[in-house]
Amino acid sequence: MGHRDDSMDMCSLRPVRTAGLVALLLAVSPLAVWASEAYHAVERNYPVYPAAPARQTPTEAAAKSEGCLDCHTATDLPTMHANPGVILGCT
Repeated sequence: MGHRDDSMDMCSLRPVRTAGLVALLLAVSPLAVWASEAYHAVERNYPVYPAAPARQTPTEAAAKSEGCLDCHTATDLPTMHANPGVILGCT
């Protein structure tokens, strides 16, 4: 019983593995082309809103949020901003 050289077996299988990989890629590539032709760009129209004000006083923010706070009562936070330095009212 002789010693078996595994490195020789791996080298002899390399062309077979390469050919198998090439065959697999050639078999799958038409699917990628078909899938890319099935989709098309969708036109979207996004609304443009004015930028948020750089600064608001607490009074200005409260005035802008007056109607919102009629429904969003004490169970909600008066602002969605966790940082108290950000003072913005509803728009």
